[in-house]
Amino acid sequence: GVHRTSGLAKITIPNSILREIEENGENEIFKLSIPDKNIELFFEYRGIGRVEIVSKFIEHGKHRISIKPYSIEDFIKEFNDRITGKFNVNLHIDNEKLILNIGREKLPTSRWRFYKEAGGGVAVQAEYPSSRRRNKKIFIKYQIKMGGAFIYLLEPQGSRKRLSTQKIVDIEYDGSKGRILFRYKHGDRVKTTSADLSPKLKSESRGDREESELLWRGDLCEVVIKTKLRRGKHYELIIPWRIFEKLRSRYKTDIYKLVIKGENLVTEHIWRLSRKGEQEISIKGLTEGTYKVLIKPYTVVDFIQEFNVFADDRYGVKLNIEKDVLTLYIGEKTLKTVKWIFDKEFGGGACIKAVYPSKTRANKEIIMKYQVKRGIVNIWVLEPRRNRRSAVYPIEDIVEGEDRIDIVYRHGRRVKTTYIPLLI
Repeated sequence: GVHRTSGLAKITIPNSILREIEENGENEIFKLSIPDKNIELFFEYRGIGRVEIVSKFIEHGKHRISIKPYSIEDFIKEFNDRITGKFNVNLHIDNEKLILNIGREKLPTSRWRFYKEAGGGVAVQAEYPSSRRRNKKIFIKYQIKMGGAFIYLLEPQGSRKRLSTQKIVDIEYDGSKGRILFRYKHGDRVKTTSADLSPKLKSESRGDREESELLWRGDLCEVVIKTKLRRGKHYELIIPWRIFEKLRSRYKTDIYKLVIKGENLVTEHIWRLSRKGEQEISIKGLTEGTYKVLIKPYTVVDFIQEFNVFADDRYGVKLNIEKDVLTLYIGEKTLKTVKWIFDKEFGGGACIKAVYPSKTRANKEIIMKYQVKRGIVNIWVLEPRRNRRSAVYPIEDIVEGEDRIDIVYRHGRRVKTTYIPLLI
């Protein structure tokens, strides 16, 4: 197909194919290959809707493609194979810590994340301690893109959130000072910076260990944390990775509920582990001081229990899941779907996004969002928008009909109605 805005060729992958591939793994990142063109592109799929891949590397016409889930283990294997000959380095993971090997030396990272990036590439961004940097940190990006492996230095740009990218041209071990030297291209010049090889990480200091002792109460973990001033602007809770590491090894989940209690604040916050390392949690109302944080796993079963407590009174509905089928109960009627996803969302809430058939929508689908946020339940209609985040409209009422469910929602100052046909 052709992308309307850019005019570039695009490949559209139906939701049915992606769901079938997704059943074989838990990955959100996938690798698409066009073998006869030596093209590889990476994309994300979160369980709902088709995926459109637009790239200048794709030619118009028919292509035979292959798609497979892509994990951090796949990345490390391919990166090591491709970087050989360019640098005397390789990556590996030891006890969930990312290690950069330089000859016989090992540089462990204080935190890292694996992600798909714009342009069809995939990368790992790693943060290392550095006594030579102003903020005591150095950011390195390991990238795979279009058959190649690359290493970059990421430089903060003042108040800008985006980091500038400088290409690494050499990596060397400085034994006299216990540092790893990174030489990088900066315009026409070659500059040098470094990472400390064996630092005493702040998150593992004696003071933090004493402050962050765990108290277990069944499946609940209690920890006391002092807030820290970040960038001179606001206070955050910095929860050491080892706490979540213990929780995850016990419960095999990345989503948790945090109940945060302080002198002038009691709040709930749903948190998802998106990377390894310290978790920097920023919540409105945090001030300087000590907070008790109660942490426990948060599953879709927990979500539905909370949702049903409040949704019946407010909307007259309840949710349930049986054999992967999401069912919404409205009076004596049921609305079912197998196209749904449970996730944490921005701002400390959690939600289920469910896809239903629709005769009134251009794409023949309607997406409902069931939300729980700090003990409040909401239901929304999501309206897809081209190249933009979906618009969100609050539902005023849900009404059962003989062969359909009417959804009454507020669109600005207007109240609109759409409907979902019941599958008899």
